[in-house]
Amino acid sequence: MSPITPKNRRYAVTSEIEEEAQWDQDALEDESELVEKKNYKVKAGQHYTGKMRKEGAKKKTFVPHGKGTMTFDDGCVTEGVWKNGQILEGTQIFTNGDRYQG
Repeated sequence: MSPITPKNRRYAVTSEIEEEAQWDQDALEDESELVEKKNYKVKAGQHYTGKMRKEGAKKKTFVPHGKGTMTFDDGCVTEGVWKNGQILEGTQIFTNGDRYQG
């Protein structure tokens, strides 16, 4: 089975990232619109902890946006910087211990 990278999987896996991670703050919108969520169920089998942004016409849906961690029921984890639900930069840890950083 080939690894799934954060670039090709929406709400990809989580991993360890340095607190002083370098990333383009201009890529993210005004932080005043962000909220902090803990163990938020994104969809079946995926839970997210970190910064999120409201989206949709009624602003009732949240998507990962900023620093955060996505955990999957199969044990995989992706940690990093997110924009509109897509991982921009971070680390993915697979259940067998393999890591992908990018």
